[in-house]
Amino acid sequence: MSSLVSTVASLPTSTVTAANLTHFYDQTSVGLQETVLDRRCRYRGHWYPAETYRLITCAYCYLFVYKKTWRVTATYPFEIVVGENGLGERLRADLSNETAVSQVCSSLKPPEECKPWKTCCKEAEKCCERQLKEGPGIHPDHGKTVCPRTWDGFACWSDTSVGRTESIECPSYVPDVFSGTQAYKTCTTNGTWLQKDDFEWTDYSKCNTFEEYRKVYTASLACNTITIILVLPACFIFLYFRQLRHQHRIRLHICLMLSSFLTSASMITWDLVIASNRMTTANKQDTFIHQNSIACRVLQLTTRYANMAAFMWMFIEGFHLHRLLVHAFSVPKSLLPYYILGYGIPCVPITIYAAIRATDKTFNK
Repeated sequence: MSSLVSTVASLPTSTVTAANLTHFYDQTSVGLQETVLDRRCRYRGHWYPAETYRLITCAYCYLFVYKKTWRVTATYPFEIVVGENGLGERLRADLSNETAVSQVCSSLKPPEECKPWKTCCKEAEKCCERQLKEGPGIHPDHGKTVCPRTWDGFACWSDTSVGRTESIECPSYVPDVFSGTQAYKTCTTNGTWLQKDDFEWTDYSKCNTFEEYRKVYTASLACNTITIILVLPACFIFLYFRQLRHQHRIRLHICLMLSSFLTSASMITWDLVIASNRMTTANKQDTFIHQNSIACRVLQLTTRYANMAAFMWMFIEGFHLHRLLVHAFSVPKSLLPYYILGYGIPCVPITIYAAIRATDKTFNK
């Protein structure tokens, strides 16, 4: 197998393409043992030896995950050619080579964003292992009653009966993916995967659609607006009448309502500024949440704090009611301990969270 790879590597780039590479392997594999032929994995319509498959799928993972229009060399070791003119630096997409991984990650801004690429490469390797476990590479039923198992660039698909449409959950590394959505791949009646532009095609259109996101956005905006509309009159009534605002339980009610108001107000601000910007900005790098500005971080911390404070005041309301029932004739003289609990306790986890986000580069991106 090593001599086979060396032979391919010696061929000029212009004479070997991704389309005829498999044909080359088929021609030069004559005489090899059947066990060697069986250890091939399928990628976008072609069967490759496992090592070749690993390198070429990892290279294309880089292009697909980051939406690059660069190219991959058609010869071993299938390097990524940086730049639109094909004359730039060459990067080897090999996870087993730490130097190569470092160079690939350094080509990204920030470098920490190479995690999706690594995940895609690892999933491609797992797909190859899965294909090999399912039996011989080329099965007599392939192209007749079954569409062959394959890696499509993002996900792994098993042998599928003709006329069926399979679905999987969209991988997390698909660009702008919305969690919980599905990708679809159709096996046509002639035993081949549905094609577009002469390539096997998978429908990932539902993965990065904002239809579901808009539903969540609209529901969040509506619910938080209703909360503010209902909370403000209640707070006004409690504060307007003196005999009400001096009662301990009413003061606790007011604190709970104010925390609910702050939560809804911060969520509405987040939806109108951050969420709407994400839906209307085509380039992910230009979104507010990706730029991760100081204002965006402060807004997120405020939202989290208000949410935790609201739950804390719910607990205090219940605790105060329990105390009145158990100690009916021992009314607390001051609500200061409650204020410290309601507004102070949420500061502890929020401060820890903020410190981690500020110091850990893995999160701070």
